[in-house]
Amino acid sequence: MVEKVAELAKERGFKVETTDGTKMWFEDGWVLIRASGTEPIIRIFAESKKVGNVNKYIEIAKGLMSSVKIE
Repeated sequence: MVEKVAELAKERGFKVETTDGTKMWFEDGWVLIRASGTEPIIRIFAESKKVGNVNKYIEIAKGLMSSVKIE
């Protein structure tokens, strides 16, 4: 899932880093999608200088995740 989100994000023009999951960079922050090291879940972390943008970045991540086709 995390690798496929990285591919999709790159296709959609996001600046992506894949060192520790899929991290997308924005002008004032970032969002990280990664597999948990202790549970069978995927975590989303976001940070921004503007509070309102944190929710926006999380929604972008969730949208990309819901677009991924798992085969």
